[in-house]
Amino acid sequence: MDLWLLLYKLILYSESVNGMNAGRKSLAEDKGPDVPAAVPTDASSSKDKAPEPSLVLLDKSQPTVSDLQKKDARYQEKRDAALVLCRAKSD
Repeated sequence: MDLWLLLYKLILYSESVNGMNAGRKSLAEDKGPDVPAAVPTDASSSKDKAPEPSLVLLDKSQPTVSDLQKKDARYQEKRDAALVLCRAKSD
């Protein structure tokens, strides 16, 4: 039981140090895609409007979908490792 508590605290500490525990949200709560979808236009309307910019700037303070997936994968790996160690200790 003491090993489980130690591993649990270690995981929580490492997440808080890395800034991962501050506002954890699941991938389902993501507010949408990082890049807005392109809207197809026909030839007649493209003459009337200015051309769309070909460069999209991302706000680096906001995590991307891949950042959230990597963070979730790291969390699961740490959790699985802690469970394996606890099971090995209890056997």
